[in-house]
Amino acid sequence: MGQNLTFTSISEAELTLFSQAVPRMNFLQLPAYARTKKRGGFAVEIVGIKQILEDQREHLLAAAVVTFSPWKRFFSVAHLFFGPTLNETLIKAAGLTSLDVQRVFYTGLLTHLRAKPRVISLECVPPVFRRKYADVNVVEHTQQGEETETLLRELGARHVEREPEEDPAIQAHFTFTKNIEGMCFDEVLASTTQQARRAFAKWGKNGVSVEFVPPSRTDILQSVLAATAQRTTMDSYIASDATAQYYRTFGEELGEGEVFFPVARLHTQKYLQIVRDEISQLERKRSDCEETFARTQAQGRDLSKKQKNQYDQVTRQLEAAQRRLADAEQIRAEHGDDVVLAASMFIHTPHELVFLTSGAFAEFNSLYGIYLIHRRMLEWSVENNVKWYNFWGIAKDFSPESDAGGVLKFKRHFNGDVEEYLGTYYVPIRPILAKLLGALRA
Repeated sequence: MGQNLTFTSISEAELTLFSQAVPRMNFLQLPAYARTKKRGGFAVEIVGIKQILEDQREHLLAAAVVTFSPWKRFFSVAHLFFGPTLNETLIKAAGLTSLDVQRVFYTGLLTHLRAKPRVISLECVPPVFRRKYADVNVVEHTQQGEETETLLRELGARHVEREPEEDPAIQAHFTFTKNIEGMCFDEVLASTTQQARRAFAKWGKNGVSVEFVPPSRTDILQSVLAATAQRTTMDSYIASDATAQYYRTFGEELGEGEVFFPVARLHTQKYLQIVRDEISQLERKRSDCEETFARTQAQGRDLSKKQKNQYDQVTRQLEAAQRRLADAEQIRAEHGDDVVLAASMFIHTPHELVFLTSGAFAEFNSLYGIYLIHRRMLEWSVENNVKWYNFWGIAKDFSPESDAGGVLKFKRHFNGDVEEYLGTYYVPIRPILAKLLGALRA
């Protein structure tokens, strides 16, 4: 097996073709990510496993983007986030297993890194699931997860016990994903909870629109994230200038159709007119009820229970509309005619749309800005044959009482399933030096 499998450097063009051939690749392994890191001044290498056939043809069985961050100025730490990606079809056709290719890959990568005098450790996150879930409930442990964990331990890797909510430098361990393969939008809509359907029904009815802004306007997303970080457990680094620049650069490298920065906006003048029209209709309905009451009483008959209930319902709806009108007038007085409610960033990878980050202004939650963003993106996903609608990271603690319980509660309104990765591992390349320089995560 080892005679025809080779760990080697590959070109960005090869990675691009590879990314188009596999069913699923994490966004941190895309060619655009490699270019983004290079633009940020980081060293990047693209490597993979090739099978060399007898006629000298080559099959690329695995590929990975490895980045290097400086450590104590002179040294560096290698990072492999959600790689390597495997071409399972070619691996199977070659009579090999995923474990065969992973073994050659990790062995080759460590040998490659040990030949670099300044690299002192490797941090890696395998794109392998530990367990399968139905919603938030474990269904089974995966064989590939067990095999990959065993292989990493054999190679000297140690598991990092910290979670992203404890250390923002740690990559997502748990994500939440909805499989929408083959579904039309009405089927997607029907598969969500009543809360989501009720919010989606506001589309076009509450003066809110969802607009796509270019990467150059990541300042909108940054301002929303800053407000969100102030009232939630979100780390403030997410709203930093450095993160905004990263999102901007990544968006530019991904290009149109591969990255989206949707912004939910309230057009207050339009909203005021919608609410005023609703109030006029409800006032007419209540007036009709009152006229019916007067005729009934004039005829000496008692009002029916149905008539009373109808009047009470219209009255409640009218009072609610009047409150919305007062709220809309206050919003317009304080914020003007064009009000940002929520903003997000989505990345399109092969057959998948990833909801990377998002924020919303809490005072406008009743206008469902973030839900309407998801409605628009789910429509786009159906139109573009997306299989996985990935809500990305969630906390390890699934309980509603946890600090991040509200995030999972929101995502569960779309009825998906938890995906649990193996997590983050580190491998000392130069153990003594890495320990002395604090380059090993606990």
